Amino acid sequence: MKTNNAILDPLNNLLNPEELTPEKIREIIYILKAQYTDLLKSKDEELRLKDELIEQYHQEVVYLREMVTQLSQRPSIGELVETAQEYRDLLKKYSELNPV
Repeated sequence: MKTNNAILDPLNNLLNPEELTPEKIREIIYILKAQYTDLLKSKDEELRLKDELIEQYHQEVVYLREMVTQLSQRPSIGELVETAQEYRDLLKKYSELNPV
């Protein structure tokens, strides 16, 4: 019985039913346990990396939310222009009242 699966490939030479012995069965179990352990480790690492990425994205979202809040509290360009015009008009009136 031949396998095409990367996990089971090391077992190809052990899976001949006519040659199965308790020792070969133990070896198969050992190989499968080792591969399962490696798979769990790689999945744990993958999950840890995903958690780190999610945390990084969360921090970026919080930062962007704070920036939007700060920007929304600033006056708009129109408001700045209006304030500048009012200030210019007040300076003009002041200079008319107090010529130098």
